[in-house]
Amino acid sequence: MPLTPNLTFNMRKILLIIFFIIFFAVMEFILFNVFGPWCMPHLLLLLIIFVTLYFGIRYGLVAAFLAGIVKDSLSVGIFGTSIFSFVVCAFMSAILKKYLYHTRSYGSRLFLVFCVSIVDLSIHAVLYFYRMGGISDFEHIPLSFFLPALIATLLLTTTVFYRLKLCVSKFYV
Repeated sequence: MPLTPNLTFNMRKILLIIFFIIFFAVMEFILFNVFGPWCMPHLLLLLIIFVTLYFGIRYGLVAAFLAGIVKDSLSVGIFGTSIFSFVVCAFMSAILKKYLYHTRSYGSRLFLVFCVSIVDLSIHAVLYFYRMGGISDFEHIPLSFFLPALIATLLLTTTVFYRLKLCVSKFYV
């Protein structure tokens, strides 16, 4: 019994998502080696938000899962942390798209990326401190680590979304 057209995935979109995941993972690796971990924009997170906004939640979840696998396999942390974080962020961006996002509005796009980035950084912080045995108070969480990454991500949001939109339109996806 073949799947109905509504339930099938467009292979062209999936291949484009895989290409961008690999490209953005390499870019994050290069930026990590140039600027260090404290000022690295989260390009994979921007890709997941873009895919969720423009292709829908199904493709967003596929992008989140594949990006999480790539990021977890390149990092030294616990395997599955990025997968969990990216899947939650894909759901979060779909929910925020429904209630807060206005098409072609830079302010709502930046606010959406800000909220999803805060969720992503919070999930990573909680899982990191849980693995380290917990902390007694949250005063020890270094804002100097989270704030530059958040600002770098927000600064690149408009450019990355514009370039991704151009690439997607050129491939007729």
